[in-house]
Amino acid sequence: MMFSKTLVLDLVTVILFLVAAGIAGVGIRAVVKGEVKAGGGRHRIRTVFRSTNPIQFWTEIGLYVGAAIFFVLLDLLFSGQAPDWFHQMLSERKHR
Repeated sequence: MMFSKTLVLDLVTVILFLVAAGIAGVGIRAVVKGEVKAGGGRHRIRTVFRSTNPIQFWTEIGLYVGAAIFFVLLDLLFSGQAPDWFHQMLSERKHR
């Protein structure tokens, strides 16, 4: 079975939108509960509570929001509706 380019692009846009919605859902859940999982990579994953460490809590929420916005913009890029500044930002080349 051969897939057309539009079907694949539609599938990619739906997956990117679902990822962005999932990230937003996790962020909303974290704000409502007052706790967020932080860490990863070489650091162990731990829970950050809003009442004990508010600066790190809101920093983590900001990272969730930033990731969700990036995935929405990437989704718009694949569907051809991304803003011009996003196209320019991705196509900029920094010369060394």
